[in-house]
Amino acid sequence: MSSGDPLNQGDPELLAWFASIFGTVATLDPAVVGHLTDTDGTFTEWLQAHRANGVITRPDQYVFGSTNESRRSAELLDQLRTALG
Repeated sequence: MSSGDPLNQGDPELLAWFASIFGTVATLDPAVVGHLTDTDGTFTEWLQAHRANGVITRPDQYVFGSTNESRRSAELLDQLRTALG
C-alpha cells in the first residue's frame, strides 16, 4: 500500500514481475482513481505509527517491509524479488 499513485512509482519491469506473482498495488490517496477507503482508520494509523507511506504485505497480512520514501518502493520490491529467488 502506498500514498500517491503507486503505479507511477517504479520500474515497469519490476511492476510487471510483481503482477506476475499476483501482487497487487493499492493506495489510500483519494486523488487516485480506484483508491481504497480506510473506513475505520486502521491502515492510516498503522502507516503513521510506523512512519511508512508504502508497505508490502503477504495475503495473510504478514508485513514483508515498509518504506517512508516513495522513491524507495522499487528497492523494497526488488528485495522481495531477491528473497523469493
